Amino acid sequence: GLYDLRLGPFSDKFVTCSTCLMRFEFCPGHLGHIELPLPVVNPLFYKQLLNLLRKSCLGCHKLKYDPIHKALFLAQQKLYQRGLIVEAQQCSSLVQKDSGHVDDHAEAEEGGYSKANAKLLEDSLIRKLDDHLRPLWRTESSEVALSRRSLTDFSRRSVKSLCTDCGNKISSIGKDSSSEKVKTELNPEELQRHLRSIWKSDADILRYLYPMLEGVSETEFPTDIFFLNVIAVPPPNIHPQGSSLQSVVETVSIMKEVLRVIQRDGAIERKDVKLNRVWKDLQNSVDHLLDKEMNASKKNASGWGFKQLIEKKTGLFR
Repeated sequence: GLYDLRLGPFSDKFVTCSTCLMRFEFCPGHLGHIELPLPVVNPLFYKQLLNLLRKSCLGCHKLKYDPIHKALFLAQQKLYQRGLIVEAQQCSSLVQKDSGHVDDHAEAEEGGYSKANAKLLEDSLIRKLDDHLRPLWRTESSEVALSRRSLTDFSRRSVKSLCTDCGNKISSIGKDSSSEKVKTELNPEELQRHLRSIWKSDADILRYLYPMLEGVSETEFPTDIFFLNVIAVPPPNIHPQGSSLQSVVETVSIMKEVLRVIQRDGAIERKDVKLNRVWKDLQNSVDHLLDKEMNASKKNASGWGFKQLIEKKTGLFR
């Protein structure tokens, strides 16, 4: 339970910790965890996840940018890292000239000419950049500023209504289903598979767009950082285990029972609806655990969030 002695004694001075075998006044407390039956979205990355979904195709699971601008973006980032600022800025005019030539013939060739030339231009650009790589050091501040500008320009680049890879129409994506136009919902497991597929095809770009992925680059799919499979449980001597954690525990128990019934009886529409409802409840409980003001309702108005535990009197989240 939430007051397991393996986390450390709570108040009884004569009780011994099951982990370090020390009494209350000497036990530092030990971090526990709750394993989730199904993944949920990491509340820290809602904004980044939504941004990434809007820039990707749900049909072919690739970023919606055309190959020309993908190659330009990667080339400029690599040149900025090497201090070749002038060459990086010259690449933009070079690609704009060639990509404009391709666009003039795109309609006549129904996309075939455009795709073929995009690939040729990408290969040609890479060869040219490799030929011009020479040491040209600049100040670090200039490199960082220009690199960030390139990231901003690429992120804000408008994408076409049709995917440049598979030709599917790009659907609008929102955080909730309040709009009547929303026909389907993606659960966290489907989102996780989608992001894993994007990583397989566009890992180099994702590393620049989301630098935090580099911190988990040793894993097979760094994009899993956008999701949670385990919830941390702080020691009871740091803060009493309140309703926030209790809500997560209760929802996990319900979800395990629903999954057990589905596994026993097979997938039935009514049971799938029940699972999705419990899944949403679990997501709300995890959101509230991170920040008690997130998804606040009468049911979970009390309790604490990790944000409230670590913020200072000034209210800053450090």
